[in-house]
Amino acid sequence: MDSQAGTILSTLLKKRLKSLGYPSLRKFHADRPGLGLSYEVLRQVVYGGHVPRPETLFRILGSMQFSSSQVRKICGMHYGDYLPIPSAATDASLPVGANLHVYHALEYDRPGLRSKMPQEHKPDILKGFSLAAIATQDRPALDCAERSALAERARLVDMESASFIQACRQFGKKCYVFKFVTDTPVHTHGSDIVSNIEKYRDSFFEFFRQSVLPRL
Repeated sequence: MDSQAGTILSTLLKKRLKSLGYPSLRKFHADRPGLGLSYEVLRQVVYGGHVPRPETLFRILGSMQFSSSQVRKICGMHYGDYLPIPSAATDASLPVGANLHVYHALEYDRPGLRSKMPQEHKPDILKGFSLAAIATQDRPALDCAERSALAERARLVDMESASFIQACRQFGKKCYVFKFVTDTPVHTHGSDIVSNIEKYRDSFFEFFRQSVLPRL
């Protein structure tokens, strides 16, 4: 990632920090124990101009209360044509750690004015991978009943894919979305999700490095 991109990101985050009323980044970090990032990692991104992995930036943007449209634009500026981040499953049929290629994203928070149906987004597809549709919304799907309703049209659920696809389309980029399953309806504690991410993230990135990158 070039230094100009890092400078742009750093400027955006420092302005947002100020608009949220925080005199220091350390205070902001201390008020968010659930962020899951060390102060040093956060400092490198906000003040050092480091552009992190997508999943790390999504955490930071969410904690700073950026809107979905803002997240979409920021991701379009800073990432290429793939999105290798974790995802929840809408039912228990998918094993934790499974790697899937998203072919269809349903945006439930922005239904059509007349149809009342979720907006639909189509990423680019590479042949030879297990495919899945994904439901995207602005909040985590924590309730089993909510996941069951989403499972009627999607096997995965997240908070990012629809915005990422829109950003790539807006900037004329190819867009390939890959996910690995971090939790299913039987995982009811946040600690389960964090533990599964830590357990499977290395194997997922190795899968991406060996099987996906050579084809891009």
